[in-house]
Amino acid sequence: FSTMDYSEWQYNVSCCKEAIIGMRIAEVSCMVVATILTVIFILAQIRTKVLHSNLRALFLATAITDFSIMYIRIYDLLHTKGLIIDTVLVLVTKYTGWTVDILLLFLILIERYYAIKHNETYDEISMKWPFRTVAIMGAILLVSGTLAVLAATGIYPRTYYIFGMLALSLFVFLSYFISLPITSKMTKRLEQRKFTINQSNYVNGRFQAHESRRSHLMLRFYIPFQVGTLLTILATATGLTLFVVPTNPTYFLLIQQCTYFLFLPRAIISMLIAVILHPSLRRTTKQISVDQEDSNASRALGTHVAVKSLSGKQLNFESDQQRDLYFKVRSNI
Repeated sequence: FSTMDYSEWQYNVSCCKEAIIGMRIAEVSCMVVATILTVIFILAQIRTKVLHSNLRALFLATAITDFSIMYIRIYDLLHTKGLIIDTVLVLVTKYTGWTVDILLLFLILIERYYAIKHNETYDEISMKWPFRTVAIMGAILLVSGTLAVLAATGIYPRTYYIFGMLALSLFVFLSYFISLPITSKMTKRLEQRKFTINQSNYVNGRFQAHESRRSHLMLRFYIPFQVGTLLTILATATGLTLFVVPTNPTYFLLIQQCTYFLFLPRAIISMLIAVILHPSLRRTTKQISVDQEDSNASRALGTHVAVKSLSGKQLNFESDQQRDLYFKVRSNI
């Protein structure tokens, strides 16, 4: 950015040149960090086998959506004249990404409720390809994209679309707090019931209850943070656009820059919440990081060195991995 020419900045269109450039430099730095974390997060979702395939698919879709929103910003960052340069394609991508992001979080709520309510049969399809979930996500993408095209091309006012996203965010936010006590009680009843069944099913039930509890704990922080920050960003940007821009049009680019600047920390922190609070994701992420180091450095640090067969299958495991693998195998018996 230091080599880019900002001498033709149009002050009659956009104010606060220095503030915008400073945030863009910080945004690019955050983008590098977010890219590394996103790649590691996606690899962790692909490698881990403890999380249900539907939940992994939803996490993958959320990460890819955030990644797409993040990189469509490159088009904005490359322009140095302070002009509003959103094309229809860029607007469609942005609007679609925001809407899909919100709806994916709602799908995660539904998936966890269904997983607890139908725990006896739900885990039987854990290792199967999540066709139904992928089909639902495809339908959401199609509908969101169609609505985004209508808004971006001016067929109906963009403010309607933005208010729709705000209402949808608020709905998901309230749905979480309504579902929280319900799923908490269901999880406790599941644990109590699993401890009263016969010994032959004890390990299987214990594994299911244990995984439900761990996922529930992680989502207690992940969902409200994701939806709450998204709702705050959208509400603030919408309010400023409606009440400040009409009297001070030159503030629009600054408001837009602040909106996307806040989006990156949201994406980074949400991935860290999922990885830190779910032991399986944390171990898988740690293993991915270890795999990137050479074997000598790994031995010097005293870290676990994975032994693999000629086909690439892992042959030895750490103690916590052995425990999860044991429960997983027993759950399929």
